[in-house]
Amino acid sequence: MTKQDIKQIFKNEKVQLGAGALEVIEDELRRKVRTMAARCTLGNVKRLTPELIWIALGKPNQFV
Repeated sequence: MTKQDIKQIFKNEKVQLGAGALEVIEDELRRKVRTMAARCTLGNVKRLTPELIWIALGKPNQFV
């Protein structure tokens, strides 16, 4: 997901992004992806596939 994708989604909903909002959204996405990667490590997943995505998504606070 690129910055342009994020901007377009908000534009389609007629919502303006204020100063710094895009950076906060990117930071949140980064944290979510790091959590998913950590869950894969804890679940001993070497290659994430669609069949194993449940491990990355996990339950809230399951591994982290």
